[in-house]
Parts: sequence; C-alpha cells; structure tokens
Amino acid sequence: MKANLHITILLALLISVVPAWGARANAEEPARETPAFAWYRLIVPVGIATLSLLVLTFLAGWFMRIKRKLLFKWHRRLAIATLIAALCHLLLVILFR
Repeated sequence: MKANLHITILLALLISVVPAWGARANAEEPARETPAFAWYRLIVPVGIATLSLLVLTFLAGWFMRIKRKLLFKWHRRLAIATLIAALCHLLLVILFR
C-alpha cells in the first residue's frame, strides 16, 4: 500500500514539473547567464497540484460514509501527499518570490 502513496506523490510532482522544463529567461532583459532550470516557474503548477490534492482529500473524507475503510486509507494518503506538495510550494514561494 505504500507503493500507492509513492505513485500518488510522484504523479503530483511530475504533473507540476513538466511545464517548467523549457523555461528560459526573457529576451528583453539584459544578457545574463540563464539558469539550467528555472525553479520559479514551478510555483504556480505546484500550487495547482496542492489545491487539487486538497480537493481530493476533502472529497475522500466527505464520501467516507459510503466506504469507510477504503476511503479512510486514501484520505490519509492524500493528506500526506497534500502536506508534502504544500511544503514544496511554500519553499518555492519563499525562495523565489
């Protein structure tokens, strides 16, 4: 069951990282060395992933009345993934804004 949590976290991070692979500096700015990877471009995608995970966590808790055992396991996993994504988002905002 731990593999499912790892897969969930991996998918959330993969979804948030993919749009930033082609990040480049603005051409109008003075010429300076561009970083190999623009971490600041991850702020919005990681925030969206965090919000999505938060909504899924809420829905798993809301529908726990129907299938308590199954949804409680998923609710807990999603909560952990949400906290990890939120901490990553917080770290990116603090470092690059």
